[in-house]
Amino acid sequence: MAGHATATRLQQLESALEDLQSRFLFQEDTLLQLDDALVTQQNTIDRLEKLLADFADKVDQQLHDRQGGSPEHEKPPHY
Repeated sequence: MAGHATATRLQQLESALEDLQSRFLFQEDTLLQLDDALVTQQNTIDRLEKLLADFADKVDQQLHDRQGGSPEHEKPPHY
């Protein structure tokens, strides 16, 4: 009887170990997917920040030009 109980317990431990290994692999895969998504999102944020900065620079330049920043774009006095 002791041998049968030991075999049953060993099967339970093997089953629990397989379950833990399966969960670990699933979590590892999920973490890799989340990491990839995070890198993609950060790249998108970096690109959008650059676009926004470029756009703000263009708006600032246009405002500067409209407020008389450069004489070559001004209309002659007789206009």
